[in-house]
Amino acid sequence: MLKRFRHTRGFGVHSPFGFEFVNRVINLKRIYTFYGYERLRNLSSEINAGTPALHEAKLLLRLAAMQNPTGAKIVIDENNLKILFSESLRLANSQICLDKEIEDAQLIIANFDLLEINSIIRILQRNDCTLYLRNLTPNNFKLLFDAMADGIAFEGKNSAIFCMRPATHKVNYKMP
Repeated sequence: MLKRFRHTRGFGVHSPFGFEFVNRVINLKRIYTFYGYERLRNLSSEINAGTPALHEAKLLLRLAAMQNPTGAKIVIDENNLKILFSESLRLANSQICLDKEIEDAQLIIANFDLLEINSIIRILQRNDCTLYLRNLTPNNFKLLFDAMADGIAFEGKNSAIFCMRPATHKVNYKMP
């Protein structure tokens, strides 16, 4: 298993896709304001989602803007977060279909505990989607990373982004 640690500007990330992902999604320079941030701030205040949820929604906006999926599935049980995350995806792509089945979605956002482990492993075997998992322990991350076919995984403190890409060496990068 290859393991790389993400640095503040993408140094140490050897994959061109990984470097671009770090700089456009995970660690966007703070001087930039993304076009949907104001709308997300207002919505977050309206539904009392809190600051951590707002940061997560901004990350998902950048993720969807970079990946440009036509279909997505959100599997979380907190209704206010579902509303906020759905708006993030719509801001990135107004044509996105949010009612896709997991098997057909190109972007899946889910709480780890709401999906069966076998379902997650089937998703990780695909080569055409991105999976953002919340509430993920380090042990579960390792299990899922080992099950992933090809692609790049970005491991956070209690979340992870798995980008399944064909013919890409399997690599894990740490993110804050």
